[in-house]
Amino acid sequence: MTTIEIPKPIQNQGELLSLQSSVATTPEGGAAVLVAALLAWAQDDPRAEVYLASALDAGQLQCGQIKLIYRQRLARQLKGGEHIVHSYLEGATPANGYRLPDPPYRVSLSRNPYSGEDSSGRVKVFVACSGAATPRPVTLKRGEDGLWRGHEWSSLLLGVAPVR
Repeated sequence: MTTIEIPKPIQNQGELLSLQSSVATTPEGGAAVLVAALLAWAQDDPRAEVYLASALDAGQLQCGQIKLIYRQRLARQLKGGEHIVHSYLEGATPANGYRLPDPPYRVSLSRNPYSGEDSSGRVKVFVACSGAATPRPVTLKRGEDGLWRGHEWSSLLLGVAPVR
């Protein structure tokens, strides 16, 4: 298991790019950057779509923006469901209402024997989720700049266990 720290909530594109350049050199880091961008979306940050576009593989974008189908899915799945994204941060659990922990946020990630090799440029990692029985899969691709970005990430938008 690997743990990636997100020092604080992303406040601007420069912070996202700084986090990305420091941790997205691995697939696990790329997944953590995606979680940080989704956290901004869940918190209704008006710049969240720009953050997500930076965290996603070019194949997930159209004219540099998130494809419409993904924007619709985000709006549908996360409206009133910010706790879904919170569940990927250590310390946010069904028992505490998925309350955000104090920063730095920690995201725990793992691989399995079928995750693939970094050398292939495409790897599947699993994001620990306090609201699910198993970690959520995210496939990442390495860009020409050497940074890993989300390619298939729809599992991060699935529901979680209700608050206890």
